[in-house]
Amino acid sequence: MGFLVFVGMIIGACIVGKKIYEDKQYKDARADAEWRERMRQRSLENETIQYEQQKQKIIDDEYREAVVIADKFRKEAELVIFEEKCLKSSSNITLDCKTFFDFEIDNINGIEFYNKKWRDEYDCLIKDINDEEYIKLHAEIKEYAIHMIEEDIISSLKETEFGENMIGKGLDISVIYGKLYMIIGATNTDKYDKLLSNLNEYLDVIFSKGLVFINQLEYGKFELPLDDEMIYIQQHEKEIKQEIQENVLHVTDNENGDFIGMLRVFNLDFLKKMAMLMWYYAKKKPFDSDDFYEACGFFDEFTATVHPISERIIAEIYAKNQMGGLELVRQDIDKFNQAILEGKALYKKYIVSALAWMELYDLELNVLKNIVSAKGTITESMQERLSFLSDGGTTNIKIYDINPVNELLYYDSSSYAWTSKEYDIFFKKISMKNILLEYSLSVNIWRKTIPLMSGQKFNNNDIYEEFKKMILDFDGEVTCRKIKAKAVDLENMIYDEAILFEFGSERNRCMSMLFSCEKFGRNLNLVIITMFTPENDLIPEDMKKYALAIQKNIYVESFRESILQSIDEVLKEKKQVYEDESGTYDKKIFE
Repeated sequence: MGFLVFVGMIIGACIVGKKIYEDKQYKDARADAEWRERMRQRSLENETIQYEQQKQKIIDDEYREAVVIADKFRKEAELVIFEEKCLKSSSNITLDCKTFFDFEIDNINGIEFYNKKWRDEYDCLIKDINDEEYIKLHAEIKEYAIHMIEEDIISSLKETEFGENMIGKGLDISVIYGKLYMIIGATNTDKYDKLLSNLNEYLDVIFSKGLVFINQLEYGKFELPLDDEMIYIQQHEKEIKQEIQENVLHVTDNENGDFIGMLRVFNLDFLKKMAMLMWYYAKKKPFDSDDFYEACGFFDEFTATVHPISERIIAEIYAKNQMGGLELVRQDIDKFNQAILEGKALYKKYIVSALAWMELYDLELNVLKNIVSAKGTITESMQERLSFLSDGGTTNIKIYDINPVNELLYYDSSSYAWTSKEYDIFFKKISMKNILLEYSLSVNIWRKTIPLMSGQKFNNNDIYEEFKKMILDFDGEVTCRKIKAKAVDLENMIYDEAILFEFGSERNRCMSMLFSCEKFGRNLNLVIITMFTPENDLIPEDMKKYALAIQKNIYVESFRESILQSIDEVLKEKKQVYEDESGTYDKKIFE
């Protein structure tokens, strides 16, 4: 019993121990499970946190990247807008060159003007911007604009066409001139100074003068300094043409940005060379149309703007007048009229003056009338010329241009047939052209042939000595001297041993008499020419009065009689020596 109790106690203890063990094991397992759950939860929480952190990081990174991109795009957009403003600004400056010469700028030259233009545009664009990138971009845009200006200049030079149809096709040099000023205004360079100086001279010729090689001395009188050059040009014609062609071909050369091609072409020496070649072909005989118009084409290219300058038109009229006279010139009168009417007032003045110089009086009158009809500008001298031509001044009364030689008397042998109308026209022309008359006019020509006896001797010195005795009777009013005389209107009319009588009194003012006698076989040919000899201190109107007075001078016949009496004394021949139109004189050599 006790044993059983003891066993029972042991078994009960075992059961209680097992239970306690099992409870503890359970509690440990549960605690472990709870720990594991807590660890899992913590892990999940950490993962969530990490995820959220990573997610936020991604969001933050993307945002920051988006902000950077947005800033970049905004900057780029602003730069684009700024670039457009810069380009527009440069364009505005570029456009100004087209009206450069219309600007009224007090005490500011072209360079100063464009310096100010560029500076104003720069200040306007960046006055509120301090960003170096913007300033750099502006500098780049300005450099680009300068490059485009240079390209524009070169492009205009490439548009060259030469030939007969060049009228109005030439370069606008004023625009090139203005664009160079723009470049200098932007860069402050001095490398274009020589070119600018050349272009300035060019523009002065084109806009202020209109003449290059020829020179107008007075209305209706030009100087064409080509005679001394004709032989030289003839000898070097090919070289001159080749030089012109080469320079024109390479006018666009600009390898170093110094426009070296323009420097070769745009200078007055080269311009005069082109003009000289043009005039050479205008004057050359036989006339070569191809050579002339090729030379005109070169000249036009570098001088013409809307129309050719006056010298170009004058040269063509001259060439046609040389070749075929008035009628050939008249065939192109419509072309000339158009260029004259639409050209500058200065050009009109030169061209109508040149028509007078070439003695194309009908055309001169026609052009003057057209100018008036078109309400064009006409000077006072042109008005006077119009009045003169309208009043009969187109009559072909020639005025000769001579180079006086000492002891050589020049006279017009044709003027003895003039009426008072021709004298009026002649002296009006003298006045209009402001010409110094340097030769005499024949008013009367008396001729007689005297037969001589076989073997009869004749000596000019004897006659001269007799004349010196004869003039003593005139109490110093008349002088005589030996002289050589030549007719200006006839090539071979020359008197090598003539005697000139000159009168000092007011009643015979401006009158002179030329005596010549030449033995031809058995005949003695006598010539007595009564002349009007001009005095430099007289105005043309007074000259005309004295010339007309000589026609009616009663002393002319009287003095001629004295001359013939002296000849009678020398010859001592019993022959009738002279007779007038109505019959014989009473005077006989021998009685």
